[in-house]
Amino acid sequence: MKKLMLLLVVLFTFSVQAQRGMDRHEREGGKRFENVSPEQMATLKSKQMMLHLDLSNSQYNKVYALELAKVKQMKSKREKSKKLSEISKDEKFAAKEARLDAMIAYKKQMKSILDEKQYVKWQKMAAKKSSKRREKMRDRR
Repeated sequence: MKKLMLLLVVLFTFSVQAQRGMDRHEREGGKRFENVSPEQMATLKSKQMMLHLDLSNSQYNKVYALELAKVKQMKSKREKSKKLSEISKDEKFAAKEARLDAMIAYKKQMKSILDEKQYVKWQKMAAKKSSKRREKMRDRR
């Protein structure tokens, strides 16, 4: 009985340590694209979409231009961003509203670029990515 308990404690300890290592790896993973240019990031995202959605060359070029504009906008916002404690409630509201408007416009443009089958698949990919992002945020708390 003592051996069984000791074995369970050892296995539990290893599983907890393995999970901690994975969390640390995930946290460091966000920094690996920190020094990538907007053009490189747009290329990576566009090629990933081309791979998953079977885009034509004209669709790829349109998606690349859309992603490039999005990445440049995100980088400029990051550089200009203030600390949350320094932002008033009205500024927070305006920023969130602008972000939602940008997301709506992005979605409309993607709908115009992709055909119906590709668009449905893209929505599923986006929903999956969003849920993973929420899980990571929940785990950090």
